Amino acid sequence: MSENNDPMLRSVELTRTAIAGCSAIDVDTVTARSAEPTSFQVSATGHKVVEDGASRVEGLHLSFTLGFPDTAEGQKAAGMVERLVDLSHKKYCTVSRTVERGTAVTNEVHVAVGDTEG
Repeated sequence: MSENNDPMLRSVELTRTAIAGCSAIDVDTVTARSAEPTSFQVSATGHKVVEDGASRVEGLHLSFTLGFPDTAEGQKAAGMVERLVDLSHKKYCTVSRTVERGTAVTNEVHVAVGDTEG
């Protein structure tokens, strides 16, 4: 649920969710090969800034909190997390890399009213 108790996600929440989800998948895919986590939480924070009537998000931050079993495999998986989060950010998470780098967005619109078959 969005911060204002509206059940619809807003663009800021969707941006944070997309970045968190992308990195979480990267981390989970690799660590689960060694051991399934006993807990896995990722939170994304950031705040909306409005300048000259235009909105953007600043201060995006991900926080990972993971737990693994107390086994050799769990310790191996736990030992990978920090590196995997870094690799996700720098190389694998297309969402965060695109946001961080910035890219042009173009639009195309097709609108029809009534019968469009001729």
